Amino acid sequence: MIVDAKDFRNQPLIIFKQVFESLGLPFKEDLLRWNSRPDVDIDNLDGDHHHLYQEVLSSKGMHPDTDDIPALNSFPLEKGYRDHINYCLQIYQRLQVSSARIRVPASHSRQFVQDGFYPGG
Repeated sequence: MIVDAKDFRNQPLIIFKQVFESLGLPFKEDLLRWNSRPDVDIDNLDGDHHHLYQEVLSSKGMHPDTDDIPALNSFPLEKGYRDHINYCLQIYQRLQVSSARIRVPASHSRQFVQDGFYPGG
């Protein structure tokens, strides 16, 4: 089973239902909402990732994917970074068309974003 993080973040209800169904597990929409816990500290890297953990621990549900994806030429050529990113992008492109990928039905892909509905967000 392959789940694209962008699909999951933009369509959590649809994607999660499909994942649970394929695993034979019961699904409830409550799974897409949780209590925030900004008081919990899970950073064991001397605070280097504290800001990331706090964003997650302060959340109450899924948030849409609004991250900008940098252009390939923005990665340095030195030490093979750009070649490595290009290699990873090729793998990603193959996974996008894999029959194992959980997909958002075309009828739902735009409506969800237009409605601005993000459970718990």
